[in-house]
Amino acid sequence: DRLRSRGLGDVYKRQDMKLIKYDDGSNLSILSQDAQFEITNLQTNKKITQKDELGQETTIFVTNDQGEILLPKLPYGEYRIEEIKAPFGYLQLHKPVEFFINGKNNGLLTVKIGNKIVKGQVDLTKTGEKVTVVELEETDYGMLYHTSVSQEPLKDVTFDIFCLLYTSDAA
Repeated sequence: DRLRSRGLGDVYKRQDMKLIKYDDGSNLSILSQDAQFEITNLQTNKKITQKDELGQETTIFVTNDQGEILLPKLPYGEYRIEEIKAPFGYLQLHKPVEFFINGKNNGLLTVKIGNKIVKGQVDLTKTGEKVTVVELEETDYGMLYHTSVSQEPLKDVTFDIFCLLYTSDAA
């Protein structure tokens, strides 16, 4: 896949592209198989297609378990990547990323796309039964208590919240 150009030597006509998902905060790869992208050739305004596992043509590219997508032998040109679905636990990137295939990267262009982890505040209220009405009735066997209960917030309840992140950091 090389083209001889006047006085310039060999120049690539096509080039591989590797997309890598990474965490904006840690700069580590996001080890996730659920990020989805569409890639458009801006010269033709057509989306790049591939065959899925059922052999059907699709414009959706999904990251592998290393958080990567490899697109072999893309023709020279300008491209746009749009994130369709962010990795679980991350905010979706709404701004497209553009890149150029021009043969200047030793046959492999690496495009890194970062996502911010979802952060927020969680408000939890634990409720439990509380006796709200007690009626007493005297019987031949002693006092009989009739009670009514309602669900009310419980005081001094603690929660343990865990966050599971999968990155390339083994620690």
